[in-house]
Amino acid sequence: MTSPNNQAISQGKLTKIFKRNLRSIFKFLDWLVPKDKRLIIFTQQDSLYSDNAKALYEHICNDPNSQWRAVWLYQGKPQRPVSDNYVAFHSLKGFWLALRAQFFTMLTSSLNRVFAHYRPSRRTKFICLWHGIPIKAIRYFEPRLAKRQRALRKLTNQISLLICSSKQDRLAMSCAFQLSPQKTVITGLPRSDNFFKPRKPGINLEALATALNSKTILYAPTYRECPKTQEATEFFPFHNFNPKDLVECLKQEDAHLLLRPHPGDENVITQLQKLVDLGQGHIHLALPTVLRDINELLPFVDVVITDYSSTYIDLLLTNTPCIFIPYDFENYSKTRTLIYDYDLVTPGPKVSTHQEFIAALNSALHGAPDYQLDRDRVKKMFHQYSDGNACQRVLDAMEILV
Repeated sequence: MTSPNNQAISQGKLTKIFKRNLRSIFKFLDWLVPKDKRLIIFTQQDSLYSDNAKALYEHICNDPNSQWRAVWLYQGKPQRPVSDNYVAFHSLKGFWLALRAQFFTMLTSSLNRVFAHYRPSRRTKFICLWHGIPIKAIRYFEPRLAKRQRALRKLTNQISLLICSSKQDRLAMSCAFQLSPQKTVITGLPRSDNFFKPRKPGINLEALATALNSKTILYAPTYRECPKTQEATEFFPFHNFNPKDLVECLKQEDAHLLLRPHPGDENVITQLQKLVDLGQGHIHLALPTVLRDINELLPFVDVVITDYSSTYIDLLLTNTPCIFIPYDFENYSKTRTLIYDYDLVTPGPKVSTHQEFIAALNSALHGAPDYQLDRDRVKKMFHQYSDGNACQRVLDAMEILV
């Protein structure tokens, strides 16, 4: 008679064997199973449910007349109620839907982690939604990826459609991916459609309701990707920074400041919490661990503060004033190449002292009129459309591939 412990060990071994051979099983069956030309598979690594993929998925699910069927294969803990369209990645149903789907979407340049066990054949069409409008080097633009040319080329050959937001962005994206311009389509970013809908804060924003009902300032710097050669990201990197002065400014303007560190910058949270404690209810944390998708927050933002993150480019669709704090530009640009002239694409003041920052913040809270022409210019550079129909344009582009 088999003991419960031995039975559990046997089941564990069977699971490991199954997963080890799953890719081969899937690859074999993928050539045999007929494809559903209207079925699109969405998934993200690290249990995420966010960004352009989330926006396009919900657009299809919320349209009763859509000819498409969208299925999200979630990994790890589900981020929404499980349903016929929201299915566990490692399940029999998920396996079958992945086999049947004609289309898979992808947000990053790596398929290996997301599709570790499902490796579709050439019969499957990959739609690259990416995750932003880059001003930093990506893929073939990155010198550090020079040794991965073969892997990058293999991935590029699998992409049937790459979306972008403007003629300028199309040029950058097609070059970065080494992809034919015919496969690079100007649709706008699906997530940007949220700017043109009624603002309704979701459950993830309940804790920030007070801030969102006032003038909302988002401070979201980028991640320093080489901690061995660079210091961690600094918030308010001014030698004469005066928190009391900042709080007074916020109180006078009835404004609230949201501090959003990058997911890789957990080491600064303690420092930020001290600022929150000094903020008299006007400074808040918007941590990625609580609010995983920053795009839920952006429609409520009235001023954005950043350095090299392209978040501000999305916010140009709402004419949001920008403030830039590129305090470590020389060091940062040595480890991460920018594909545009920084001053050309950043339509706002570059501040380096506390006094400059407070002056820029006061101006931004009143619309920053001195930078209106610059915002208009950069918006035209990166956004061909400002109508909230990006999701539909993506689906229209996919129609050609059916």
